Amino acid sequence: MKVPTLFKEYIWLVETIKQAKKITFAEIREKWFNTDLSEGKELARSTFNRHKDAIADIFGIIIECDTKDDYRYYIDNNSVFRENSVQNWMLSTLSVNNVISESLSLQDRILLQPIPCNDYLQIVINAMKKKVRVEVTYRKYNSEVVSHVNFRPIGQNET
Repeated sequence: MKVPTLFKEYIWLVETIKQAKKITFAEIREKWFNTDLSEGKELARSTFNRHKDAIADIFGIIIECDTKDDYRYYIDNNSVFRENSVQNWMLSTLSVNNVISESLSLQDRILLQPIPCNDYLQIVINAMKKKVRVEVTYRKYNSEVVSHVNFRPIGQNET
């Protein structure tokens, strides 16, 4: 999965603030300059503000500035990282992608397996919408035994 540079920048910014807990814009700018993402250019305040707004819109992560603590930025709603949400899953997935893509020199030492559920996700989602049953035939990893299961995917909020 190739992630556009803009999303990499968003993820980098979130991870940087999350790890620091609180961080000044000067510190963010210094860390930014030391990444490949910067391409040797400083992070402009206007770019930072646009990224901050986009992160709020896309991931629901609110980055605030504590004016009483040396104008340090922090994540105002850290609970989003503990929630079982699509935004949290997406952020985690993109973060892992960033880490791996920044380590291309190690790609022959990192083994990734394809995720077969991607092919079937739309089928299960449609079954949930239509409230119909799904029949699945599967085989556990490294096993010759084939199993069958018939179920109705209901999700968390449905009984």
